[in-house]
Amino acid sequence: DVLQHALAASEWIDILLSPNPPADEPAATIWHATWDQPWPAIRWGDVRHHLDQHATTLRLATLLHDIGKPPTRTVEPDGRTRFFGHGDLGADIVRARLAAWRFPTRQIERIALLLEQHLRPGQVASPGEPPTARALHRFQDRLGDATPDVCLLFLADSLATADPEELATRWPTYVAHVQRIACWHEPPTATELHALVDGNAVIAATGLPPGPLIGRILAAIAEAAASEEIRDADEALALARQLADESPT
Repeated sequence: DVLQHALAASEWIDILLSPNPPADEPAATIWHATWDQPWPAIRWGDVRHHLDQHATTLRLATLLHDIGKPPTRTVEPDGRTRFFGHGDLGADIVRARLAAWRFPTRQIERIALLLEQHLRPGQVASPGEPPTARALHRFQDRLGDATPDVCLLFLADSLATADPEELATRWPTYVAHVQRIACWHEPPTATELHALVDGNAVIAATGLPPGPLIGRILAAIAEAAASEEIRDADEALALARQLADESPT
């Protein structure tokens, strides 16, 4: 049931966060397959150090990640059980409960974000396909420095859902998937464009007034730059003008 699954996921997050491998199987195999090969650098520093800094929050989020499942449970005509929206509802429940317990606001919001997005690592790409640069940009843009945290939560959730002994043979594939998400870096041209093309530049190029549309255009430019569809300021501003022309008046 949901409680036992949450407890199992909490055991697995402790194992994955441990600096030392466990003695028992299959946990030892899982740990070694996760950490024996060093992870590439992430935007927020060393991944193990980053996770250590946020370990308490990550443990709480793992324990609570499916708290929205019981109220959202439905049964389809074919007998399948669904929990549509359980992440969003769980985040609302956690905000109210942890606020009543006087948790720090920043920690509450980080836990709520992890609950809202805990399924996202499994949805970022089509089955059998690597995630695109656009998808990875959107992922990191939404999660920020909680990106590695939600990836580790996804691993613990997976281990608590399937038989770990059977999963162990496929585990390097799971690790490689979350590494692509957590360790992705935007190309240097995209970083340069962020400095060159801001809201003022878009307003000057399009004649649009300040407002939400400028933000949406900047987001579209950032996505296009992340996937290297545009590479310089001229191309970015050309895209801005195109989007401005296509937008409803």
